[in-house]
Amino acid sequence: MADKATMGSRSTTTTYTPAPVSPTHFAEAMRAHWETLGNTSSDKLMELWSSMGSAFSRAILVGSGSMKGKPGEQQQWQVV
Repeated sequence: MADKATMGSRSTTTTYTPAPVSPTHFAEAMRAHWETLGNTSSDKLMELWSSMGSAFSRAILVGSGSMKGKPGEQQQWQVV
């Protein structure tokens, strides 16, 4: 999807590129939030959150067309 941006009297075109979710960063952000709620994290939760980050990243890449999905895998509006 291209987006036109105007800078002074010049017009430039930028392209939107979906950024995948880093499983490590997602897990760390979830851990930090979890602990602000007064909860204690664990290795199992970190593993789960990392897996969720991987799933979100795949959904972003497949949904944007940046990555070919598996046969029969929904390409748009995927609910994870």
